[in-house]
Amino acid sequence: MILENWTNGSWENRMQQLPSYDKEGRLTKNKIAHWNPVLKVWEDQTKTVFSRDENGNVLTRETFKWFQNQSSWRATIRTSYSMNERNERSSVLNEIRNEEGWYNQSIEEYKYDVDGNLIEKRSERWDKKLISWVPDRKFDYTIESDRMVGYSIYFWDNQVGEWQSYKKTTYHYSNLETIDHVLVETWIDGSWKEHSIRRNFHDEKGVLSTMEVEIFDHTSNIWQNANHVEYEFTGFGKVSESISKKWNGELNKWDNLQRSTYSYSKDGEVIEEWSHVKMPMELFPNPAMESLTIRSIPVGTILIVDALGKIVLQTENKDQDEMKLDVSKWEIGVYSIQVNGNEIQKFVKQ
Repeated sequence: MILENWTNGSWENRMQQLPSYDKEGRLTKNKIAHWNPVLKVWEDQTKTVFSRDENGNVLTRETFKWFQNQSSWRATIRTSYSMNERNERSSVLNEIRNEEGWYNQSIEEYKYDVDGNLIEKRSERWDKKLISWVPDRKFDYTIESDRMVGYSIYFWDNQVGEWQSYKKTTYHYSNLETIDHVLVETWIDGSWKEHSIRRNFHDEKGVLSTMEVEIFDHTSNIWQNANHVEYEFTGFGKVSESISKKWNGELNKWDNLQRSTYSYSKDGEVIEEWSHVKMPMELFPNPAMESLTIRSIPVGTILIVDALGKIVLQTENKDQDEMKLDVSKWEIGVYSIQVNGNEIQKFVKQ
């Protein structure tokens, strides 16, 4: 998959993602490279390697970073998965590696009903000072007729020692399987307030063709356009291209933002493989809803600026290689990351 940014009226390369699969069609490796516009080459950034059990379940996911000065890959993040007796995921442990070795970052635990439907997920983060796990977030899922109809998110309030309501997502279906729209609400002043809505549009065959996100303006009490994604599909039903756009309120139109192009082998799997060098800054996930991870951060003054030019975050980076941001309360829109006064990358908050 090749991701491009819309810049100065044309598409420009930004990121390339190339996965590898085993003979069963299961993902074994995923490599990411960024485009160097000066050298006009793809430069290695990260690779993620997966291990599986005899049932095909992922046991570990280990991410490596390319170090140009050493011409080698080094493990940086490791995720370990545990399964219960019913072959359902029961926990996920995330660890970070530094020069001294691996240390805890976060853990997730899952609960299911008697039918195997996920009903709860709890996450805890590792507190280095307390040397223990502390509560972080909780997700409660609502299942009806064996399908997801919504979930609620809570955060742990250390001051009162209990879970506090934060966000609620509700799925609305046009039939038994097709999601028509998804409504997101936030808990404000003791009640649920509309926050955003994602509308899905399908063609005559029921295939998703367009997705639009709107945010609710409580000042004017109206829905306002935010993001728009158009999809193209291959003859065997996989996405061949997606174009994301942002709303231009001044011109009352959608402006191109990013384009993703997918290539497939004859059996429908994504084609691999490449090898280059070096390591630009990496943002994921993009678009982001709850959190944003920034890797390979340059040294200097880091600014994150919204579409109106307002600084939402300013910090100094002396030697930190990775930063994880909670963006859940940020407004939906496009943000840019600036390092020492120069714009490096952009990301979308949904």
